[in-house]
Amino acid sequence: MSEKITALPLGDSDRRRLDRRSRIVRCEVTGRWLQFHPRAERYPEGTYLIVDVIEEGTESEPRRLCELVLSREELLSVVGELPVHDH
Repeated sequence: MSEKITALPLGDSDRRRLDRRSRIVRCEVTGRWLQFHPRAERYPEGTYLIVDVIEEGTESEPRRLCELVLSREELLSVVGELPVHDH
């Protein structure tokens, strides 16, 4: 019976929902994405997020390019202050 079951392709909304569940933010123009670690670390100086920068590797195996440790407060501040250009 399982041979007759065909997986349906994922739509954009399904992919984004699964990405959020996996803590992934994809680049809109390349095969790279940010993979956030499961939890943030709080210190007296602030809250830090650990983020891996990943790209599609050979044979569809993801390849980790680097790890970033970002201040949550700084990241939210910068994103909140970015000007938006309407198209």
